[in-house]
Amino acid sequence: MNNYSVYWIRRTCHSDIFSEGYIGISNNTKRRFSEHRKNNSKHSAVSNAIKKYDDIVYEILYENLSLDEAVKKEIEYRPKKEIGWNIAEGGGMPPNMKGIKRPDHSEKMKGSNNPFYDKKHSEETRKKLSEMKSGEKNHFYGKSRPDHSEKMKKLKGKDYPKFRGYFITPLGKFESYKEACEKLGMGTSSLYDYCINSNEKKITNLSHSKNGFLKNNYDKSIVGKTYKELGFGFEYV
Repeated sequence: MNNYSVYWIRRTCHSDIFSEGYIGISNNTKRRFSEHRKNNSKHSAVSNAIKKYDDIVYEILYENLSLDEAVKKEIEYRPKKEIGWNIAEGGGMPPNMKGIKRPDHSEKMKGSNNPFYDKKHSEETRKKLSEMKSGEKNHFYGKSRPDHSEKMKKLKGKDYPKFRGYFITPLGKFESYKEACEKLGMGTSSLYDYCINSNEKKITNLSHSKNGFLKNNYDKSIVGKTYKELGFGFEYV
């Protein structure tokens, strides 16, 4: 039945659908959103975020899809674990799929079995993302930034109250994550992974092919090395 939807739960400040917020699928989004709000598990990043922030947006990306179509879209946005508020990779069974068994589905969708393996996002997806941020569909359209936010926006590096240290990269040392991201041409999530969260994790063929910075600056000889070996790190102060 084509009654599945793909949805994105995010904050209004989120703009990168591939690294921020939560992507999920359901055949009853109203009920699923309610379940996210009521979930009291400390291990649920999306439920904890909903309780923590007051600018949460629930957005339907695709509707009237078959289960397989919805799963493929979810995998496209969440090809691996721990992206944004998603703990598991795309392709897992939605909580509302009671009585339907899909054993080891996540395992089957790994590597070259993944329909999005070594591929780029479709023209339809890129167009969809562009439309989501354009004009009145942008949640900041016609709004002014509060004075406090404007002041904080101007603070960088050591001037920022929560400054904790320097981002170490192959292109140099940066006080600001924003400056580092702009210089390297990568998203915030990737920068934090390479410098802190997954600094000693080995680079795979998939991560090399999916990340623009790695693909444009290194050949596949780096596969098997760690991000630390490439020169990524974080210097705490």
